[in-house]
Amino acid sequence: MHQEADGPHGLPSGTDRRRRMRRLLARLVLGLLLVIALVLSLMLLRVHLLLPRTAQQEATEGYERASSAFADLAAADAAALDDEFGAPLGTSRTVACSVGTAEQGWFVVDHLNTCVLREVETRAQSGALEDSAARAAQLLSGVPAWQEQEGYLLSPDPSTEESGGSACASVVESRLPADDGVSGREESIDLAAVVLADPGSLDPCLRGMSAGGRALEESIVEVPNGAEEIDTDGGGALVVVRETRLSSTSLGCLPLPLFCEPATTTPRLPDLGS
Repeated sequence: MHQEADGPHGLPSGTDRRRRMRRLLARLVLGLLLVIALVLSLMLLRVHLLLPRTAQQEATEGYERASSAFADLAAADAAALDDEFGAPLGTSRTVACSVGTAEQGWFVVDHLNTCVLREVETRAQSGALEDSAARAAQLLSGVPAWQEQEGYLLSPDPSTEESGGSACASVVESRLPADDGVSGREESIDLAAVVLADPGSLDPCLRGMSAGGRALEESIVEVPNGAEEIDTDGGGALVVVRETRLSSTSLGCLPLPLFCEPATTTPRLPDLGS
């Protein structure tokens, strides 16, 4: 059998050295490819599983904080309004979640799962809208939450063709700034109160509910609470609206060169229970 001769002084020949270098290089390339595959797998696991799960968890935690804050606000409003307008006939909640982009200049750098909660509390009222609105505004003026910054929930133009004019009489609106030191106030809370001739005509009185930003996809759901349809016996309604952002969580980007493509466009809603 032929055996390649060693070089001078017993050192491997040039051919043998080149063969060993090729084997070493092949091992290095294979190791590098394995590392890249591992990193890509971890990045895909992060954007497809871990970040969406975190988004839902943060939305659920935000919902629990907001529920606590809304309960405190509702109690303060009840102390001011119930003697005049009676106890609430019902309360409904809506959650809107969207997947949107986060941009720097011309480039998308992230995708965010953002959720917003809106609560609508309805009381019966009778008489002229303007008189009821003025009385409700007077009563709420003594509640600290309604003495904060100017809010944004009320529509600047609540008239509609169907109503033939004004759909509602605005009472007051306010914004409670975010306060990390208070449970449920990690995000600002917007408040609005309106008096309606027809309880079903609330939508034109308020700005549209949206999780905000440039949404790729949005989901809006009613919170199941077992409440029956609200009946005002043909009269008008005093409606108090509370709205706050529950969460805004990074969903990351697919591990692709140059462009930040979303791993998912399906919004992650909070766990609302049954």
